[in-house]
Amino acid sequence: MARQSHTAYTVLGSYPAVAVDVFEKVPLAADASNFDSVAFTGKEIVIAWNSGATPRVVTIESIADSHNRTGDLTETLAAGSFAVFGPMQLEGWVQSGNLLHFKAAHAEVKFVVLKLP
Repeated sequence: MARQSHTAYTVLGSYPAVAVDVFEKVPLAADASNFDSVAFTGKEIVIAWNSGATPRVVTIESIADSHNRTGDLTETLAAGSFAVFGPMQLEGWVQSGNLLHFKAAHAEVKFVVLKLP
């Protein structure tokens, strides 16, 4: 199955062309079966929120870089807490199709992806 695709919302810079409040975006529940992805340029920030009452694990999936190093980013979120990942370099993180892969094993984890201008 295909991963659930997220839209990266561009944050406002010093001189925004359009006034959009990115913090009013509705977080998307993690797809615990197929996992999640977003188009990846190296300017994306993944925000994960554990909306549940028990700890949940969030993982940003890595790939081998030019030195054959790997190392997923994994964070255990306490109930009601947030974690912010990125921005990250393309090398070691960009998956085939120019995607960033991330996951959580429960839909109580909600994601919002922001893109820096």
